[in-house]
Amino acid sequence: MARRDHAPDLLDSSTEAMLAEHERLSDLYLYNSEMGEKRTSLYLTLISAGGAILIGIEQLGLDVRSLLWTGTLILLMPLVEGLVTFQGLIERWTRATEYLRAINRVHRHFVDLDPSVKPDFY
Repeated sequence: MARRDHAPDLLDSSTEAMLAEHERLSDLYLYNSEMGEKRTSLYLTLISAGGAILIGIEQLGLDVRSLLWTGTLILLMPLVEGLVTFQGLIERWTRATEYLRAINRVHRHFVDLDPSVKPDFY
């Protein structure tokens, strides 16, 4: 009899733990996606700014030889930022896959508890 009294408590606490884990994983997944989008936006902004500066320098009619190092730096900065952005995006895609797998394991836990909810999960 005592065992039956404790069984619903264990089920409720495990369900609460799984729901909290699902919420945490969902938040991490969304944060990961937002950071990837922000990094990509920053990269595109740098490319646009660099291009605008180069066009502005060309339209001013300044001697190209005197601005060789400035132009080289303006071209190298987006290249380096692009490599860092690409590496970060690869890491974020890997992390996003791990988060989705963990979320699916939580879903599987709930399907194992109640098979009638299977159609509700992707």
